[in-house]
Amino acid sequence: MRLIVSPHTDDEVLGCASFLDRDTTVLYLTNSVSIFPTSLSESQLLQEFAGFQAIRHELPIHKVASVGESVLIGLFENAIATLKPNTILLPYPSYNQDHRIAYECALTALRVHDRLPFVNQVLVYEEPDVWGTLRKVEPFKPTYFKNLDVYRKLELWEFYRSQQRGHRSNDYIKSIA
Repeated sequence: MRLIVSPHTDDEVLGCASFLDRDTTVLYLTNSVSIFPTSLSESQLLQEFAGFQAIRHELPIHKVASVGESVLIGLFENAIATLKPNTILLPYPSYNQDHRIAYECALTALRVHDRLPFVNQVLVYEEPDVWGTLRKVEPFKPTYFKNLDVYRKLELWEFYRSQQRGHRSNDYIKSIA
């Protein structure tokens, strides 16, 4: 069983399309509805199509840090305790503030102690927007490879019509993949 931490609706497709199946649960921190009103329904249709499970939270988009680290760590600990995943996928702590805080708090929740099951594999995923940006963190250096079916990724990306604009066109997604 896998758990994908997706700070926003669309991160799971952009960074983890190869993992979206019946053996996966996606933990969404925000639903992006305040900025993209259709993103929740898009995400729900994607979930139904791909067959994964979802846990949805309503944290404020681009202000996830404002809810406090202890709240976020608690959300992650609860998901780990309930789901007992073998693998967890975390967003790369890029220029996006929601991704950074999700990464940091999830790592804290993954610490070894007697109340939570041990997660055997922790992977960090990146998104196309990470490359070529100015950032103060180390460049993303992949050490794990999973085959990607580019056409399936594009098929899944079609569910997020509200996100397909300029820098996230199908052609761009395909070229980066």
